[in-house]
Amino acid sequence: MLKDNWISALKVAGIILPILILSGYANWSSYQPDEQKSSYADRQCDKYKLEHSKLQWPVVGKLDKSRSSNNGANQPDSKKKDDTDWCDLAAQERMAESTFWMMVAAWAAFILTFIGVWLLIRTLYYTRDTAESARSAAEAAWETNKTYSVAFKQEQRAYVGIEKIEFEFGSEPDGYRPAPLNKAGVIYRDFIVTKVKNFGHTPAYDVSVYCGATGVPFLHRLPTAFDIDERIARNGDSSNIITSALLNRDQSEIIKSGILDARPFWAAERRENTIFVFGRIYYKDAWQRSWSTRFCYTWEPWHPSGPRFVPTDSFNDVDQSENPNIVA
Repeated sequence: MLKDNWISALKVAGIILPILILSGYANWSSYQPDEQKSSYADRQCDKYKLEHSKLQWPVVGKLDKSRSSNNGANQPDSKKKDDTDWCDLAAQERMAESTFWMMVAAWAAFILTFIGVWLLIRTLYYTRDTAESARSAAEAAWETNKTYSVAFKQEQRAYVGIEKIEFEFGSEPDGYRPAPLNKAGVIYRDFIVTKVKNFGHTPAYDVSVYCGATGVPFLHRLPTAFDIDERIARNGDSSNIITSALLNRDQSEIIKSGILDARPFWAAERRENTIFVFGRIYYKDAWQRSWSTRFCYTWEPWHPSGPRFVPTDSFNDVDQSENPNIVA
């Protein structure tokens, strides 16, 4: 950019300098001293002036009639006329030469004015480009700031997820009866214990957990059309115990969901079926944005190292959305 400006300045200087020199020469030529004039008419006129030095010349080429009548009475009229004609011719030559150089100076002024207007237009053009560049830089800075703000919020926001899942059975298989679904005041003895934790950097607000469980034939997978939200809303396998908690950074919360029928879980221990525990965690971050963490785990009570919960390869994700309308 700077190099291009220097090149443009040199080009303009290469145009302006010859014009300035030519204009200066025109002005100098118009006012050169008489001794530098060398035309034949000038020399003849100077000779005539020298011969009649006693005469006064108020106007070049015109004799003072009062003085010429006294001092030049003896000169022939034709001789005097010829001499004055040389002076008239010399004056006309000087006028013609001055007119030519005045025309040259006028053209030089016109060209300089044109160059000045051109430079003004280029200045306006570059000023506009500078303003556009400044505006683009401001927009880029604004976009960068927005991107940084989004990245900062994403990095610093709360991330609430599953820390641990376990079952808590208070019932015995002998004489077991499922808890009545529609009876008020039911006391649950079997629970899905979900421990959630804030893995983020800022607090999580209004933390709620909706949890459920379902059984499928042994070692089978959940169907791809399985709808976690629909199953939670239907409340077929467990009772959703909803809580609203504040979790600071690295803080945990234990939430229990009552099991309506524990018999499928005992069947899983006998390898007769496979139990999946699923649900959603809802919370708000420090910027009051609502988030939802969906989870799904397989229970493997028959594993050689002991009972464990293994996350499935699907139904585990995080999205930003409002809480769905859950029917308790």
